[in-house]
Amino acid sequence: MNTQDKLHRDSFIKAFFACALGATNDESNPSGGEPLENNFSESDFDPVTKAKLTIDCEAFMDAQSVNLTDHPAEDAGHDFFLSQNGHGAGFFDRDYGTKEQRDALQKASRSFGEANIYVGDDGKLYV
Repeated sequence: MNTQDKLHRDSFIKAFFACALGATNDESNPSGGEPLENNFSESDFDPVTKAKLTIDCEAFMDAQSVNLTDHPAEDAGHDFFLSQNGHGAGFFDRDYGTKEQRDALQKASRSFGEANIYVGDDGKLYV
């Protein structure tokens, strides 16, 4: 893997985790609590959970490389989390690539199943 590919992958994965923290609440009260990003960072993920989610990101990038060519890595990582979890936003409402590519990315994202993040009793983040 060349340096540019590694940077692209790292940016995608970093954006995925940032979106996961921003789009998920801690459920600390009946109204849903605070967004995880207010009290947690990527380093708060359980190592096994972080590895699993990273592997999912890499598998998605590998499988969808032809459809991701026009998507900036940061936007693609963000959209993968949103699309995977059915947030009502994601690849389908971007202007990158063709509609067919966006539809394929959306469908492929959903095939990974939802990544429902929660705070464990030990204060670590899990799916």
